[in-house]
Amino acid sequence: MIKSIAIIGFSLLSSILRVSAQSVDKTLAVKVIGFVDSSKMKYSISSQTYNVSGNDHILDQRAPYSWKKAVTLKSRAAFKNNYKKVVYPRLFLSFYEYKNHTGCDKAKSELLKCLGGDCTTVNWGENGSSVKSSPFIYIFNKNQIIVCHVFCEHINSDWEKFKKDLIKTFKQKNALTMELLACGAPLKFSD
Repeated sequence: MIKSIAIIGFSLLSSILRVSAQSVDKTLAVKVIGFVDSSKMKYSISSQTYNVSGNDHILDQRAPYSWKKAVTLKSRAAFKNNYKKVVYPRLFLSFYEYKNHTGCDKAKSELLKCLGGDCTTVNWGENGSSVKSSPFIYIFNKNQIIVCHVFCEHINSDWEKFKKDLIKTFKQKNALTMELLACGAPLKFSD
């Protein structure tokens, strides 16, 4: 049992550390490993992927990154959502690293041109804009973008705590954030 856990842990570590030759820094990969590892008491790693159009696929297709890792965390604790259905919340994380701030700025710009399932153009800083999307948080560092999405029906009190932990771990000085707090809620921008 311990051997299989160690193999799984090593496999995750190996896949996270596969940093392309273009990547300048392995610091983000190391932080991702530490964050995922520190979350293992509350979450397990899930193979489910977040494949809703209008969000991360923009970062994948229109803005070349030097390194990316996607990880889905599934809560070990279930709760009854608003539809009285028992769910195990899933958090869909993506970590992007760019060669420099120019690449990261281009990615942010491309994302804002087509945000959400209806490909809404959003102007940075216009709090109150709305987009058709599941709740999310984007952290825009100098040369990194950290993203987390959650399904509407999976939001519970852990979502707010998780976002705070994500910000505490990954947000760098002078970084920007963009959040969709809930389904149908307005966007919130902050620095």
